[in-house]
Amino acid sequence: MSSPPPRTRWLEPDLADLRELTGHPVWHEYKLPDAADVLPPPDAILVAPATFNTLNKWAAGISDTLAL
Repeated sequence: MSSPPPRTRWLEPDLADLRELTGHPVWHEYKLPDAADVLPPPDAILVAPATFNTLNKWAAGISDTLAL
């Protein structure tokens, strides 16, 4: 995986620990539609903070951000 973009640079020192802890790469950008999924299906999802706007977009199926 390439080096993290500036918006995730604060997390860079912990990326190796997170990879080791989860056994999976840490995603910080969109994957291409034809790229293979390297992560297993989730058992749970945490949304924090869940703003009113985020919940409404999620409910409406609007996925204009990586988190949604």
